[in-house]
Amino acid sequence: MLRHVLGLLAGLALAPGAWFGAGWAAVAVAEHTGSAGGVDASAASVPLGVLMAIGVAGGFVAGARISPLAPLGAGVPLLGYGVWPLVAPASIPSWLPEGSLVHPAGPALPAGLLLGTLFFIAAMAPSRWHRRAAAPAASPPPVPPAVPAPAAEPAPGPAPAPEPLPGDPEKTTTPFQRDPRGSGWQSLSAEREASRTQEFRR
Repeated sequence: MLRHVLGLLAGLALAPGAWFGAGWAAVAVAEHTGSAGGVDASAASVPLGVLMAIGVAGGFVAGARISPLAPLGAGVPLLGYGVWPLVAPASIPSWLPEGSLVHPAGPALPAGLLLGTLFFIAAMAPSRWHRRAAAPAASPPPVPPAVPAPAAEPAPGPAPAPEPLPGDPEKTTTPFQRDPRGSGWQSLSAEREASRTQEFRR
């Protein structure tokens, strides 16, 4: 709401400035216009600069997206004041001096009609009256695809039993050991019995 109020006030303030500035610049430029219609640009640099300043301010009001009421507030007074001598010249009060800057049919009439029409058309653009859409919320970053976990390696099984050697005894509870000579197995209990056996001589 505040931007519309500020835009309307800015447009209403620009309208009289543009009317009087354009009228004064038109009179000043005409004074530096030769008989052939050429303009002495160096001598008319100040009024030409005023015209450029009016163009910059008008371009900002017409193109800025502050509020559509800004160009409307500037265009309606300029256009209405400029059209007044065209549609009802008899209603113009006599106390307004003819040919002056304040007269509707004065030197500011051409520029006033031009600027008023420009501002009015800029305000009537449908895109100026649409509500500005809110900025979309930032979307979260895309989630990377899940990487499958590596397959668990199977637990190692029990080590295979060694192949039996030739001459190995069958499964038994009697303890055995390899013969140091490599000829097979011998019982530990037999060895103990042999060590306990004593030889008797007659």
